Amino acid sequence: MKGLLRIPTLVCLVLAAAGGETPAGEPGQPGLLLANQPGWGWQVEPFPFSLGQFASGGISLRLDDLEGGRLLATIPHPTALTGDIARLAPVAFDPAGRRFAFTFDAGSGRGSASPQAYLLDLKSLPLSQVKWIGVEKLTQDALRNVVAPAALRKLRDAGVEALPFPRLGARYEFSLTTLNGPKISSQDLLGKVVLLDFWASWCAPCMAQLPELKATYERLRGRGFEIVGLNHDPTPALARRTIAGQQLPWPNVQAPIDSRRRDLWLEASGTGPLPRLLIIDRRGILRLDTNGSSAHLQAEIERWLAQR
Repeated sequence: MKGLLRIPTLVCLVLAAAGGETPAGEPGQPGLLLANQPGWGWQVEPFPFSLGQFASGGISLRLDDLEGGRLLATIPHPTALTGDIARLAPVAFDPAGRRFAFTFDAGSGRGSASPQAYLLDLKSLPLSQVKWIGVEKLTQDALRNVVAPAALRKLRDAGVEALPFPRLGARYEFSLTTLNGPKISSQDLLGKVVLLDFWASWCAPCMAQLPELKATYERLRGRGFEIVGLNHDPTPALARRTIAGQQLPWPNVQAPIDSRRRDLWLEASGTGPLPRLLIIDRRGILRLDTNGSSAHLQAEIERWLAQR
């Protein structure tokens, strides 16, 4: 391939940037094409697998064989390159062309330019059987209109509570069970301005903003302000310890801990980088979807509290 560059202990190959060169397959298989999951397309088409780091035009992928039988894929996620892309996700294929999806590693942290880490359990696909690796992309439009509705249907068919995809200016309806047991619903919260806080203990910006959210809650709750936390920790025990340690006074709901159901839950709600904050007005209309500038958030809360 063009642009070959060697880095000590790593093999560096040029990958396709959006709209760029398509990686060739093995000899005799140029332009290898393998099927995408519905709604997704290729950011980087499948190429022959090897461990190391591959990069081109701001898109890079590093593959490492971890102890414990796991393959780690790390993808930096620069906003300038991926403004229309809701998600990037690596996928592996065996020699028969069967796909094996990586799962997002919540311990990596999230952010617009933070490395996104994904894991593949090598019990399901031994390293010796990994034939090709590709990177799929999901556009905002496909997430909103194809993937999110399908994920929500699957969850509801399985009896799993989930948030719908947020659409600004439309009613945002939900009914969820809190970590403490009682249900909380959008119908119950009508007449209040509601902040939905998507957070996790592993998300440093989420934890940093909790003291200010607590101060805002105490100052404005008497005027009809409410917060509902959407926790993304890997276990209920960790979520409860964090909530108790931070003395959070508002109800919290946890995303499913099963990896497949959590992936669907994230797809259904369109959850990307954390922190994420939604503001719903007194009539149940979604008014703001943001990753949280504190000054802007305060102004928006005050704005909708002032409206009756």
